[in-house]
Amino acid sequence: MDPGEGAAAPPVPGESSASKRTKRALELRAVNRAAWDREGSPDGLGKLDTSLKRHTALLTKLRSSLHTPATVPGILKDVQGLALEKYIEEAVGAVVEGVGKCKNGTEVAGAVEVISALHQRFPTLFTTPFTQQLVSMLKPSSSSATDKDIREKEDAARVVRQRGLVRLLGELEVVDVVRKDGGAGKVGEVTWGVLKELLTADKDSLALAAPLGIAFAKHLGALYLPPVAPSTSASTTNPADFPTLAESAEVEGDDVLIGKEMKERFRKLLVAYLEALTRKEGRNHLVRSLSELQKQDKRNHEAYIRSGEVFEDREKNYEKSVKAWERGWASVNQLSEVLGLSPPTLPSLTTTSASSIVTGGGSSFANGEEIGGPGSLWADEEDKKFYEDLRDLRREVPASILGVAVEKEDGKEDAEDKKEKVEVEDGKIDGGKEGETVDGEEEYARIDDDVADPVAELENPIASLSVSEAPDALLPSGPAAQLTALLARLQDASSIASIDAIAVEFAFLNSKAARKRLVKFLGSVHRNRQDILPYYSRLVGTLDPYMPDIGKDLIALLEEEFRYLQRKKNVDMAETRSKNLRFLSELTKFGVTPVHSILHVFKVLLDDFSGPNIDNLCTVLESCGRFLLRSEATSEKMKAVLETMKRKKGAMNLDQRQVTMLENAYYQCDPPDRPIVVPKERTPMQLYIRHLFYNALTRNSSDRILKLVRKLHWEDPAVVAKLHSAFTKVWKIKYSNVHLFAVLLYDLGRYHPEFNLNVIDEVLENVRAGMEINSFKYNQQRIATIKYLGELYNYRVVDSRVIFDTLWSLVTFGHPDGRPWPDVPSPIDSVDDCFRVRLVCTLLDTCGSCFERGALRKKLDNFLVFFQMYALSKGTLPMDVDFMYSDTFEQLRPSLVLFKTFGEAVQAVDEMMAAVAKNGPIEDEPEEAEGVEEERRGEEEEAAEEGEAASSDESGEEIEEDIESEPEESTRGKDPNAMTQEEEDDFSRELAKMMVNAGESRKAPERKPAILDVGVPFVKRVKRAEMEDDEVEAAGAGMKFTLLTKKGNKQQTFSMEIPKESSIAIHTLEKRAQAKVEQQELKRRVLDYEEREEVAEKQALKEQLARRGVNLRFVAPRPT
Repeated sequence: MDPGEGAAAPPVPGESSASKRTKRALELRAVNRAAWDREGSPDGLGKLDTSLKRHTALLTKLRSSLHTPATVPGILKDVQGLALEKYIEEAVGAVVEGVGKCKNGTEVAGAVEVISALHQRFPTLFTTPFTQQLVSMLKPSSSSATDKDIREKEDAARVVRQRGLVRLLGELEVVDVVRKDGGAGKVGEVTWGVLKELLTADKDSLALAAPLGIAFAKHLGALYLPPVAPSTSASTTNPADFPTLAESAEVEGDDVLIGKEMKERFRKLLVAYLEALTRKEGRNHLVRSLSELQKQDKRNHEAYIRSGEVFEDREKNYEKSVKAWERGWASVNQLSEVLGLSPPTLPSLTTTSASSIVTGGGSSFANGEEIGGPGSLWADEEDKKFYEDLRDLRREVPASILGVAVEKEDGKEDAEDKKEKVEVEDGKIDGGKEGETVDGEEEYARIDDDVADPVAELENPIASLSVSEAPDALLPSGPAAQLTALLARLQDASSIASIDAIAVEFAFLNSKAARKRLVKFLGSVHRNRQDILPYYSRLVGTLDPYMPDIGKDLIALLEEEFRYLQRKKNVDMAETRSKNLRFLSELTKFGVTPVHSILHVFKVLLDDFSGPNIDNLCTVLESCGRFLLRSEATSEKMKAVLETMKRKKGAMNLDQRQVTMLENAYYQCDPPDRPIVVPKERTPMQLYIRHLFYNALTRNSSDRILKLVRKLHWEDPAVVAKLHSAFTKVWKIKYSNVHLFAVLLYDLGRYHPEFNLNVIDEVLENVRAGMEINSFKYNQQRIATIKYLGELYNYRVVDSRVIFDTLWSLVTFGHPDGRPWPDVPSPIDSVDDCFRVRLVCTLLDTCGSCFERGALRKKLDNFLVFFQMYALSKGTLPMDVDFMYSDTFEQLRPSLVLFKTFGEAVQAVDEMMAAVAKNGPIEDEPEEAEGVEEERRGEEEEAAEEGEAASSDESGEEIEEDIESEPEESTRGKDPNAMTQEEEDDFSRELAKMMVNAGESRKAPERKPAILDVGVPFVKRVKRAEMEDDEVEAAGAGMKFTLLTKKGNKQQTFSMEIPKESSIAIHTLEKRAQAKVEQQELKRRVLDYEEREEVAEKQALKEQLARRGVNLRFVAPRPT
């Protein structure tokens, strides 16, 4: 920065910051005025950098980092060292966008330095358009939304954005960057005009502009407002809040920056606005008088008696109007305080509701949003009922028994007002720290963390309850026994009805000793019973308006336990910590926990953001984070808490478990907005057509589907339009059913030829549109469409000219002169985009095998030459596309030698083009083409049959029963290869008979050792050759293996020698040896079995002859 910035201030206490501010403003004003007089860049800048990279980086910093003080020195250095003449317009837009993010004084001061530096370089080119855009952003404009809630939110967002821009405008006018009439006007006139227009634009919504006036008086009061007299400000303002006003009164007594006359004009403007705002809010207060509120409450009560509920719209409108008035009146008081005026006094806004429902559970937070909406306190209606609809004990328990409530017997203050008073008293008891500010923006009322007794630091305060003096001795035996029974039931109270009944019973047993015993019982809940904590909290929330010491003592006990657990951070007490924080969070939602207490819990956990505190923070956020974020009183502070948590999470190296927990807690606290997905409404006819095509269409039901489609009302344009959409959006059906759509379209063409033409035209248009758009998200649709086009040719819907036109357009469209070149980029078919190769392969795989004779074969040969050049122009193809490309050529031209380089392909294409130009275009031969078409019908339909399941689909049976009674005669030719039901039965019987005969004829099949796990095609070999191979393997250092390869549709085998030391050879030899041993064992057993059979037969014969009297003896044969 400038050296003058660091000049020493006069040694008067409190003058240092103000004097530095004044001196720096005077220095900038002098330099900026000199720039205005010069009307051009200053001399002596030297050689300036003109690189595009540095200029782009500077524009990015101006747009995104202008509000960061750490980047301001670098930006100033770049402004002085870069040329910038060609980027003035971009710099103006970037600075305008960047200053919108400046919020506090440090950020605005940095922005002023940068804007002044740009002004000194380009006083005319930069400053004039920048000033115009800045002033235009400060124009008062109301939202154009028709919905009232949306309009209010947009207006509030505009005011928040303009609040920082007004501060920046005032600072820039002080340093003479912004001025009126070429410097002829007074300093401050531009800001005065803008502020007046903002404050007086909408006289019906004066309170909307109140934040602008308050922010101006707070931040620019030291410059633009006369000093406040000490006698006036002493009683109305806090000097610690606005020190710059007092400092400016001492340091800037000579009014060197803003003249006295201009300061008085600003003060009169703000005072007049305050008076108008006071009168308006005063009138509004008179309208919402006490009698009106009583009438409203009475109507709500009567509605509750009649229908059992209070009308939500009435309650919502009432709460919104009261909130709007409270915000307006708060603005009146704050602006009065800043201006040093006495705030007006009005009677308090209270109600005398005698309703039997206490909403909010004693909390002063209200919610005007729809339940479950993005701004709602509660996730659903059940949560709202649980936390807000509490039992009103005054209607069921006498006031004298309630104890604390007997002093408020007159009924002039409801439960909510009592709770607010108790919280104020708690703040005073805690030392009155609730109103103190931390760094000017955070308000945390701290809990006293001092440890009074060193011994108490070693023991859990909850555990100490078990050894404390029992209060039962102070109770009579009768109530003590009743209270013991009630507490025993409390552990099983897991419903709203049971916990409310216990609250009523406890109110009849109300005494100081009973309350202490209840607090002790609630504080000593077991760590594993966290499911009961919401019901315990509801009990405390129901009793707290009338017995505030229960909530206060329980909160103190939980806070003491929280401090104890923080000191025992290294001890594994996860369940106890979770129970403690969950209890505090549940009490927060019932309005029992003071706001400053739960915010202090967040502060403690964020200050030590490590270890178990991360889990603890997630527990609190999941329990009450949404409630605090949606509540008006704590919304801003919770946003700051969440931002701090996100920054610390990003700065620390946390493990995946902690990161996941923090993200889940954050989104549970502040879930993202998700638009409602509205299902598309369809007519019954559209649903029926979708069912036919998407669910019921199979190979076996295609005839029935055709009959049903023909029966539709073809004179109805809506039906025809739906059918046209279904037949063109073929990607919505199963990919395996694409050919069935081609069959249906072929059959429908006999009866509705114009429909066929429209469908074909749309399909071709989709192919061309896909090439023009070339978006990745449409790739699946393009594949299905090109497959559909090929099937249309297979079933005679289109001819070969359409297919070849499509093929040539796929490889030439978008390239100059229809020739793809690797070094000539195409905007719709880049070099690295190989999707068209996939499309061509899909189309050729579908119908390319039909072009095998005559002129069609020659046409395909010419195209394949050009296609190779197109594929080689893409460089190295991806692996999957390369495989698809190779398989296509293997199928169509197995013996074709593919080109290796792009140059070879170009030469072949040139020769092919020259031959075509010399001989003329190839003419189709009708007879040959007809023969080819007849031949390919059988091939394609046979392939379709092989790919389909043989079993019939049951969905065909679900179609209307009257179709079953119709004759089965079809209006189109049957598939010649399709089998009738009788033929299928005969085939099944013959197959079963053949399998039985084959099993009987095969007695003892020869077993061979399994060398491979996959089936190898049988290769006939001579036994002598096998013996020679075995001898070679035994003599050599390797062993032979048979390698199976596939080329096209043919399988081939090759012999290869593998070293015996390799693992596959060792494994094979082991399996051979094992198989040989098994074969020898099997042979031995078979021989033994034959010997036993022979012995048995001889013995049977000997016994048979012995019964006849013949003695038979077997003699062993003599050796020869």
